[in-house]
Amino acid sequence: MPMTNTSKSHFNSARLRSFFNSVYSMLKKEDDCLPSLHEIVDITKARNEKYIGLREIPVDNIIGSEGRYEDFNKKFFPKNDALESRWSAIDNIMGQNKPLPPISVFKIDDFYFVRDGNHRVSVAKSRKQV
Repeated sequence: MPMTNTSKSHFNSARLRSFFNSVYSMLKKEDDCLPSLHEIVDITKARNEKYIGLREIPVDNIIGSEGRYEDFNKKFFPKNDALESRWSAIDNIMGQNKPLPPISVFKIDDFYFVRDGNHRVSVAKSRKQV
């Protein structure tokens, strides 16, 4: 699917927000990294996994990732330009209100960690979807 100028602009805006968030975090001496599911599991000792079906979840409760935690900052903004093609394609689809496949997540307490769908979450958060 060809990337639109709007999608490219949205990606550039998200990258800029990522940059400013990292500078702000550095100045405040805070971590700007997206939490890793594996680190949280080690801390919480969560071990049981079960499939609970398709459900709507609040985007704001998605706080980490199983495997792509280095690609996004803690607000799920993309951290590098290599993500542009996929990110912009998803943004373009969302902008046309076309359906996307559901994401796959792990739930710990009231928080979610993405297994599959990191780019979709990033675009949704960037678009301030709930």
